[in-house]
Amino acid sequence: EDPAGAYLFQKQFMQHLQWNLPKRRWAVKGCFHQFHLKQLFDAFPDALCIWPHREPVAGHASTLAITAVLYGALTNGNTNWHQFGAGYLQGMREAINAVLADPLIEDPRIIHLRFKDLTKDPIAAIQSIYARAGFPYTVSFEQKMRAWLADPSNQSDRYGRYPYSLEPFGLKSEEVAAAFAEYSRRFGLG
Repeated sequence: EDPAGAYLFQKQFMQHLQWNLPKRRWAVKGCFHQFHLKQLFDAFPDALCIWPHREPVAGHASTLAITAVLYGALTNGNTNWHQFGAGYLQGMREAINAVLADPLIEDPRIIHLRFKDLTKDPIAAIQSIYARAGFPYTVSFEQKMRAWLADPSNQSDRYGRYPYSLEPFGLKSEEVAAAFAEYSRRFGLG
């Protein structure tokens, strides 16, 4: 309801957590900051946003799967998933189109990269982010990243792969691809 107020609260809370500690850069994950760029940058003018763009069919199938787990628990399984899927698709299409029309999407504080490039070569992706941001990048830092990536307990498929599907939501791949065609073109996801 009030993104500006939410970001102000988040900033104050983060300052509270960092009180009396050395100044450091915070790393915060969020999946809706792109919908409130003005309010984000008003509260955090030195923010650096990394936006990995995922191919829409796979990305939305994944988002819908996790959403179903949450909503299913809240509604005791009494959700019309086809109706939910149609509403989700319409709402996300409108939201993404609004983001694409926002001039702040070109703000240099946002680094756009393709999700497939990040997953294919995470070291190169981090190197490019650090270079663009002017952050120091050391051999020691890279060795730590490589060690973390090599550790089997950090593998993304260590518990198997979840079979994401649009089918439970009454959606078709072609429908999702068409709804986000402009987004896919804009960020080279074709």
